[in-house]
Formats: sequence, structure tokens, C-alpha cells
Amino acid sequence: MKTFYKTYLSLLIAVLICCAFSLSVHAHKVQGTKTAPAGFGEDYVWKKLDPHLQQAWIAAKKSGAMDQVFQCFARVRAPASQGDENFLQSKGFNVRIFAGTIARGSVSAEKLPAVAALPFVQKVSLATSH
Repeated sequence: MKTFYKTYLSLLIAVLICCAFSLSVHAHKVQGTKTAPAGFGEDYVWKKLDPHLQQAWIAAKKSGAMDQVFQCFARVRAPASQGDENFLQSKGFNVRIFAGTIARGSVSAEKLPAVAALPFVQKVSLATSH
């Protein structure tokens, strides 16, 4: 009977060690998933920017040119309203045209995180000419 308890206890300890190791690895992976740079706060806000705008923002931040202005498109949740346009402007997005759910305008690198953080903003893309 003693052998049974020793075996049971050994197995239980092995399972607990495996669980503790697994939790430690998972916690490390969760900590390492943040991709948003300082200034954007939340990862989901950073992910609203298209890759070209992300790169342009990083370059402006590295060079200290946070007053650099980007020409952008901002897609908002439907139905768009005059209130959405007003909120965009209050956060620093200078709206030139607002049609449907797309706003065309400009925003400085400094104000971009606040614009992207607006809950009704779905995507912000750098306006490029091809």
C-alpha cells in the first residue's frame, strides 16, 4: 500500500510541476505579444493603423518630428454622423472630406494615437499617390 501512495504522490508532483511550467511559459508569451510602441497605450489602437502609417509614425518618433503631418483616410463605423466628424476634429484630425464612412484629412504624428483610440474609428490609412 505504501508503494501505491509513493507512486501516486510522485505522479501528482510531476503533474503540478508540468502545470507550473506551462503557466510560466504562457505568461511569458502573453507579456511578449505587445507590439504597440510607447505612446499608443493599447495594442488594438496600434493595429488600427495600416503598416505604411505605422512605419511613418515610427520614423517621425525616432527623428523627434512629432509635428510631422500625415495625409490620411480614416474609416469609421457605420452609420457615420456629424458627431463622428466633430470628435475626429477635436482629437486633431483635420477633416477635408467626409463621405459615407470615410474621412479624408490630415493629422500630426503627435495626435495620431488619440485619433486611432476613438472607439468608432476602425482603420487609419496613409494616403499615398500611385
